Amino acid sequence: FSIVVLALCYTLAQKYELPARKDRIMPDVPPAVATVGVIVAANVAVTLLWKYIPPAWKLLNRYFVIVPFYPSSLGMIGSTFSHQTWRHLGTNMMVLGLMGTRGMHCS
Repeated sequence: FSIVVLALCYTLAQKYELPARKDRIMPDVPPAVATVGVIVAANVAVTLLWKYIPPAWKLLNRYFVIVPFYPSSLGMIGSTFSHQTWRHLGTNMMVLGLMGTRGMHCS
């Protein structure tokens, strides 16, 4: 599964063409900033589910946690969106924001 995902990511990265400015939902926002914004929003949403929505815990425990000796592809991907504390979330999102938008420009 990992090799297939990596191959697909590589292929997409090689073939990807930026959409024309007129075709973007937010044409004045650089694509890198929009992408990082969506990732940050997804992380905040998962953290809010963990903290304040107990009925979501069954789903979160199944798809957003790495279980030792019982690896799951979805769990490994989903766990990247799970954060233990607000400080943990804030630190990770700050680094993502700084590194994810570095060197990018709007075309």
